[in-house]
Amino acid sequence: MQQRTFTVLAVSAVFFVSSLAYAGDLFFRGDLSGAQEEPEIVTANSGVITVRANPELTQVVVRLRVSEVGDVVAAHLHCNRAGENGGLALGLVAPGPCAFDGNHLQCTLTNADILATPGVADCLATIGQPINNIASLVAAIRAGNIYANVHTGTNGGGEVRAQLR
Repeated sequence: MQQRTFTVLAVSAVFFVSSLAYAGDLFFRGDLSGAQEEPEIVTANSGVITVRANPELTQVVVRLRVSEVGDVVAAHLHCNRAGENGGLALGLVAPGPCAFDGNHLQCTLTNADILATPGVADCLATIGQPINNIASLVAAIRAGNIYANVHTGTNGGGEVRAQLR
C-alpha cells in the first residue's frame, strides 16, 4: 500500500511540474477547412493549427497538421476577420522558416521571423494595427484578426483556412 501511494504521488508530481512549464503560455487554435476560405473551397481536406506564445511574448511555437492536402506550396498567418481575406502577417512556409513534411509542420518563431515577412504593412491597412513583433501578433489573435491559410497548387489562394481563437 505504501509503495502504491508513493507511486501515485510521484506520477502526480511529474504531471504538476510539467504543467507548470506551460502555465503562463498563451494558447490559440484553429480548425482548418475549405468552408472557411473566401470564397469557399469544396475540398475534403482539413487540418488543425495551434499557436503557443511564451509569457514574455518573444516567441511562438506553431504546429500545423493537414490531411490529404498533398501539393502544399505555402502556409501563412494572415490578418483579417473571419470571412474576409487579408494581407500576410507571418510567413510559415514560402515565405517562412518552417519546414513542411507533406502534412505537418512544427517550428518556433521569434520577432525576427515576423520582421522578415514581406507585407507587414498590409495588416495596418486591413486591421488597423501593424504586426511587427510577437506581442502585436498575439494582440491581433486575441482580437479575432488572424487566420491561418494553407495554399496548394490546385488552390493557390488557399485550400484550407482557420481563424485563430
